[in-house]
Amino acid sequence: MVGGFDRRFSLSRRQVLMAGAAVAATPLMPGSAFAQAGFPSETIELLVHAGAGGGTDLTAHALINGGRSELGWQMALVRKTGAGGAVSHDYALSRPADGHTVIVLTSSQISIIARGKSPLKIDDIAGVGRGTVDPIYLMVGAKSPYKTAQEFLEAGKKKSMSVGLVSIGGGDHITTFLLAKMADMQPMQAVPISSGGEVAINLVGGNLDSGMIGISEADAQIRSNVVRPLINFSENRSPELPDVPTARELGIDLVRPTLRGFAVLKKTPPDRLQILRDGFAKAMAAQSYQEYLKSSGIPLDSAASGEVFEQSIRREHDEAKLALTELGLM
Repeated sequence: MVGGFDRRFSLSRRQVLMAGAAVAATPLMPGSAFAQAGFPSETIELLVHAGAGGGTDLTAHALINGGRSELGWQMALVRKTGAGGAVSHDYALSRPADGHTVIVLTSSQISIIARGKSPLKIDDIAGVGRGTVDPIYLMVGAKSPYKTAQEFLEAGKKKSMSVGLVSIGGGDHITTFLLAKMADMQPMQAVPISSGGEVAINLVGGNLDSGMIGISEADAQIRSNVVRPLINFSENRSPELPDVPTARELGIDLVRPTLRGFAVLKKTPPDRLQILRDGFAKAMAAQSYQEYLKSSGIPLDSAASGEVFEQSIRREHDEAKLALTELGLM
């Protein structure tokens, strides 16, 4: 057991992926309020910008499972990788703004929008629902010489540490930039990797000094004691990893969990946006989605309304612009 990680998780990462992959087209339920509204009339596409096995991928699969069980909607994951999310944004803009195309939007994508590297602007987006506020950890491989957060931070004052993350200029890049600055470390070397799951694999292989990963992305590696979480960037310690200190406990006032949620183009008709908001709320209240949150060490109150997600998007967008300007990426 690493840091009190609970081996009794109710739904494993593998189970979420297998269940999501098995989602079949299911007709609308006759007589439901959603069916009576005549929407959705075709498959709802969930656009994922990251590789398989990461937190974004798992969140999308969990939402699809909940949508099928609670609503009977036809839903499919569509993967459009590249340019930190800009490729998926291009695809969204190429589709009709009719509510059948939903972007699985993350902190990293919000940063890409803030940098002007996406065809989307922040005002082009309407929130459907907030899916997760995922605790993010700085982790090292089990063979790393750094056994504690204090050892890592002290070593980082003398050498530049490499850190695996999903995208340059993304949310995790901003977090590691601020960590180095606030802890008086050498600037960290950001190494972009396709997903958090791949970051974990590279830590095990000794290819990186550190990596920014969520519990769900390193589930197997944590269980096998081949990666070691050192710092939690959430408000509070996680019940799943109670021995891992927060950055604040280490004297670093840095709280930046990974935000994930669902959004459509603002041009989507308001009545359809409301149907999506109500439907996604039901899907996220489903037992399968709640078990996904619990098993991934994500707070159960992560799931929230589209209005709450819009507020979160704008706050992160404004924070990103300030940090990215200092990073020289604006």
